[in-house]
Amino acid sequence: MPLIEKHREEQSLGKLISIIHWQSRMYVESELKPYNLGWGEFHVLRKLYEKRDMKQRDITDYLRITKATTSKVIHKLERDGYITRKKYRRDGRTYLVKPTRKAMKLKSRLERISREWNSILLKGFDESEKENIKHALSKMAENAKGE
Repeated sequence: MPLIEKHREEQSLGKLISIIHWQSRMYVESELKPYNLGWGEFHVLRKLYEKRDMKQRDITDYLRITKATTSKVIHKLERDGYITRKKYRRDGRTYLVKPTRKAMKLKSRLERISREWNSILLKGFDESEKENIKHALSKMAENAKGE
């Protein structure tokens, strides 16, 4: 019996989102274990693949995490050779973060992990349902952002 039907009265929206979050995290971290990368590093690298270089504070804003968390993830990625971090020319207090060749070699692997997990999550849904889910989750994310 599906979780939602089995515990319909017990399951709050927050609980269901939490289950998806933790299962997602466990899946990604298990796939990235050979590379000594975790959940936070996965998301930073995915964004850097899209932008090529970013200010460290923009990473914080995009991922909606604390400056301390961003700093910890960036430090680990830099230490392990996945990114370079240099002072921004226009503002010496700002760091510009770029992926290295080592990180770029993992780009297709990280994209595949993301695709595979999305396929697992969306198994059994038709295209219309998938679009509705994405739309609803986007609205929910925006609502959460505003609070």
